[in-house]
Amino acid sequence: AVVSTQSTGDISGYHPICQINASRHTADPNSDSQRYKVLLSDGVNVTTSIFIGEDCANKLVSEAKKFSVIRVDNSHIQRVNEGRKALIIVGFTVLEQLDAKIGEPTKLDPSTVKEEVPAP
Repeated sequence: AVVSTQSTGDISGYHPICQINASRHTADPNSDSQRYKVLLSDGVNVTTSIFIGEDCANKLVSEAKKFSVIRVDNSHIQRVNEGRKALIIVGFTVLEQLDAKIGEPTKLDPSTVKEEVPAP
């Protein structure tokens, strides 16, 4: 399942399997850290996440491609601009490279999100 930024539970032990639907490099004016905005999907829902850190960025560029299936190994939810929250990914493992998108995922509707993240 895609982790929502509406979640309030501890996600440290939660390692969802997701597919990368799109990614793009984004500049952070406050940091030299590499950042990528990535659309992650579970085949049903799609949500935006931010991949940060040099190791994560290098792996995203060298190993992960559009439609790669990944396991999120290290992530957290962080408050960003104007009180919004973002799913921050700092570690992942590429499991498989596919040639197409899985399912027809739609943007995650915050009103349907459970507050707590399920136990791993």
